[in-house]
Amino acid sequence: MANGEPPCDAACRAKLILDGDNISSLAENLCKRIEASGDPIKNGQKIATIFAAVEDELCKAQRLFIDGTGYDGPLPKMLS
Repeated sequence: MANGEPPCDAACRAKLILDGDNISSLAENLCKRIEASGDPIKNGQKIATIFAAVEDELCKAQRLFIDGTGYDGPLPKMLS
């Protein structure tokens, strides 16, 4: 590949899918707990900071995936 990395084979793909499912489930469950919580969240700003960083990293991963497919069309700002 152009970046020197080998292509993602079936094992790599399985790992990406499993990790993605884990990340998705963790985020969904945490958001549900936050929505259901009636009490103030004492460390909410720290959680918001972590969420923002995770969102940035996931956008980087999404961009890497898009680039890896060979797509070269327009992208939203968050994937720039």
